Amino acid sequence: MKKILFLFILVFSVISVIIHNNYSINQNICIYSNIAEPIFNVVFNEPMVLDNNNNFAQYSFKVSNYKDNIISDIPFYYYFYLENISTDFSVECYMDANKIFLSNFVSEKFLLNNLTKEEHVFTISIKYNGNFTTSILTNFRLKISYEQFYY
Repeated sequence: MKKILFLFILVFSVISVIIHNNYSINQNICIYSNIAEPIFNVVFNEPMVLDNNNNFAQYSFKVSNYKDNIISDIPFYYYFYLENISTDFSVECYMDANKIFLSNFVSEKFLLNNLTKEEHVFTISIKYNGNFTTSILTNFRLKISYEQFYY
């Protein structure tokens, strides 16, 4: 009887192990996928100099949604603003030869679409209208802020 019971337990254990192995397979699956490739490319010109002898300057920069023939998968809104400009300066801005309005030296928002190459070319004209007997001691900064556009 002990042999039969031992044989029964042994067979039951072997069958349990076989059934467990057949029906409890663990697989580790790793899937990697690029969701999107955001490209927001800005090309700046060399810094300009405004002083008492040179009181007018034009500065250009480009904003695009591609780099090295790779186009952004994501559309972007962006705007730019100028810092450290006093009332002694007059500023005009153009995008692709069309004048744009700056409110407190901040531009409106512009959209760069996705999947097609787009490039915006900006030109900023700055003229010093202040007192020419004092020196111009200002360091202008152009800052660009952008965010993903959601449909």
